[in-house]
Amino acid sequence: MKKILSIVNPRKGAGKTGLAVNIAACLAVLDKKTLLVDADPQGDASACLLGEEAVAGSGLDDCLTDQVAVSATVRDTALDFLKIIPAGKDLFRFEQEVVRSPDGTDQLRRKINDLAGDFAYVIMDSPASLGPWTAAVIAASEAVLMPLPCRRDAQASLEALLPVVAEVKRQRRPELTIAGIVLTLCDDAAEIRALLPEDAMTAISSLILATVVPRQILADAAGSCPGPAILRDVMSTASERFLDLTAELLAR
Repeated sequence: MKKILSIVNPRKGAGKTGLAVNIAACLAVLDKKTLLVDADPQGDASACLLGEEAVAGSGLDDCLTDQVAVSATVRDTALDFLKIIPAGKDLFRFEQEVVRSPDGTDQLRRKINDLAGDFAYVIMDSPASLGPWTAAVIAASEAVLMPLPCRRDAQASLEALLPVVAEVKRQRRPELTIAGIVLTLCDDAAEIRALLPEDAMTAISSLILATVVPRQILADAAGSCPGPAILRDVMSTASERFLDLTAELLAR
């Protein structure tokens, strides 16, 4: 597993935030010093880990506009080995800056690089879009994890995302890799078989992770979730599934 991992899918409801929060928490439970960066202007990962405190104090928006140092935006969580940079109230405005300024696309990458040496892993949540800000999140990472939900738009999402990752790799991040594709919202083998045409599944088979995350396990990722599964019940099926997924990523 590469050090800086972004979780990206252009459609809402794919499970990005649930994966980001729970993979980061599992890494922390394994005593890996981890930073979760909430790069989604919706701020759901921030709300999940910080609750009402998510909107208090400085966030990613403040350090990107150089109002504060990036180190001043790092917050504690309920897990000793997990820190978070919350999105902040005005992160959605930064996409305009990315479009306007030739330097805007590299701002996030520089800020993350300033902190990366202090952590074993950096996990980045991203917005449900493929705009310039999402490309900047991808460019700030060393690897991309793609949640692929079992629903009708799966192939369209994949066909939209893969060229963007390839373009970022070609133009701005030559070392960028795909950490894997994790199937989400899949409840049985029939759903998985119907997800993509056989030739498409064959083409990406080496990227698909063995761990599948069912619909019910990701239900908490919608809106303000009650926190990582592993903190709510370490013996739960959800905790076991996210630990398996994290172990699989670490082994790749």
